[in-house]
Amino acid sequence: MKKNKTLMIVFDDMALGGIQVKILDLIKRITKDYPKTKIIVCLRYRKGFFLKKIPKNIKLISPTFHTSRFDMFWFISWLTFKVAKLKPNTILSFMDLGSIPSLIAKKILFWKKIKIVIGEDILTSKYVYIESFPQIRLKLIKYLYPQANQILVQTPVQKKDLHQIIGNSDNISVSPNWLPLSFPPKKRKTKKEIDILYLGRIEAQKNLKKFIYIIKELSLFRPKIKAVIVGNGSETKTIKNLVVKLNLKNNIQILPATNYPENFYLRSKIFLLTSNYEGFPLTVLEAISCNCYPVIRNIPELKKFFNYQTNKFIFKNQQEALKIIQNQLAKPNNKIIRHYQNKIVFSQNKDISLFIKRCLE
Repeated sequence: MKKNKTLMIVFDDMALGGIQVKILDLIKRITKDYPKTKIIVCLRYRKGFFLKKIPKNIKLISPTFHTSRFDMFWFISWLTFKVAKLKPNTILSFMDLGSIPSLIAKKILFWKKIKIVIGEDILTSKYVYIESFPQIRLKLIKYLYPQANQILVQTPVQKKDLHQIIGNSDNISVSPNWLPLSFPPKKRKTKKEIDILYLGRIEAQKNLKKFIYIIKELSLFRPKIKAVIVGNGSETKTIKNLVVKLNLKNNIQILPATNYPENFYLRSKIFLLTSNYEGFPLTVLEAISCNCYPVIRNIPELKKFFNYQTNKFIFKNQQEALKIIQNQLAKPNNKIIRHYQNKIVFSQNKDISLFIKRCLE
């Protein structure tokens, strides 16, 4: 690898989310393993839950002002100027929010040799429709993504999904998500006082209404069941109102996002994920590493991961979810989870190293 390489990481913000956790991990590992590589973090918006966790020695840039109607066009112009000035060898952009501006900047600066690596951490065909101007986004993805040097997805399901959008481009590779570097936590005795946990963004994609209705059903059999939702998002008020409407204030507690998620995983018996779709959520890996039993909706990306006794983790409908949860609460099966603990801890270093290698080498 060439000396004094410059890597620019481009994304929307440092709000609560798996991509932001990955960015922090990548900074930590690249700083350690590639000390001669300069890292620049470029954010469209200088804000977010994880913003203060970016090390002080990392150059952080973002536009100093925004426009209400043409902000994306302004960001593309600003980014193009910054790329020309700072001369990164590689741009690592996440999702279309960071990748479309980065690829346009590269086209404008066509004479510069810049490697573009895209981290596509979601099921693109589903995600694009929750954002504004989905048809325009799809057309830009179809036109621009094939011009990236690498597109890194977490699962074969995502690779197939992206191929259906951009065609059989040979630049898409599967690079699995890794257990975040702050996990597994040091072993300590902790009482499992929370029956069911959700931790993450409170957004429509996560379908926490289904989570609430599952708890409602469980409360009929277990009146003292205790569930905790930890996170922030645009659906927070809606979810709080639903908890009140269903008379679940004594069963469900909603808490803001935390810097110490392990404290909740370690205190919880079950991690319940009811999302409509995912890429591959880091929260599932975090929960497993803390011996918090995952119960997951039948999402193709996750079903392939749980290839050992799948029916003890994956549910297709509410009744199946209730059955799995009831069985686990009545007779905790900790042996089965150790299979997956060994799997993710063993592959942690390999998976992040593979991702970085594909970016820098």
